[in-house]
Amino acid sequence: MANNFNQGVLNQEELVYQLSKALAAIADALPRVKLHTILYPSKIMKHSVAMLHARIIKFFHRAMMWYKEGKLKHLYTSFARPASLRFKDLVDEIAEYSNRVDQVAAASAHAEQRDMHRTQLATQTTVNELDRTIRSWITQNRVSDRFDEILKQQQITQTNIAQMEQRFLCEFFDIFCT
Repeated sequence: MANNFNQGVLNQEELVYQLSKALAAIADALPRVKLHTILYPSKIMKHSVAMLHARIIKFFHRAMMWYKEGKLKHLYTSFARPASLRFKDLVDEIAEYSNRVDQVAAASAHAEQRDMHRTQLATQTTVNELDRTIRSWITQNRVSDRFDEILKQQQITQTNIAQMEQRFLCEFFDIFCT
């Protein structure tokens, strides 16, 4: 009987250990889940989070029911329903839904990254087109500026020729020119 009692104590110790471990996992998951919900508020994310919360509530309810049991019932259930049978299903479901939330967040992040990449490519294409247009304008302006320079030189040359013709006529015919 002492051996059975010792086994009951060990089972009870294992149950308390598993409960503590599950509570720690829940405490670790909730802030991460909250952040994922804020960053990626999609329908599938909301559904996954709701399912996770439902499992957490079930777990707390079951833990509260266990806690309300008396010490004698704890001793009895440590043989009849050890920790692996009593809470394992909910702990596994909580882990599964927590992973599902992480997977939805990762998929959402990949989709967001893909959209940013597409936007970046479109922006780069627009920048390249603007660069080509500006370079074309600059080239056209350089040609236009060179053309204007040639016209100015030609006008100066024509003015110089006219002045030279006038000076020649004035000097040749010895007339006073103004």
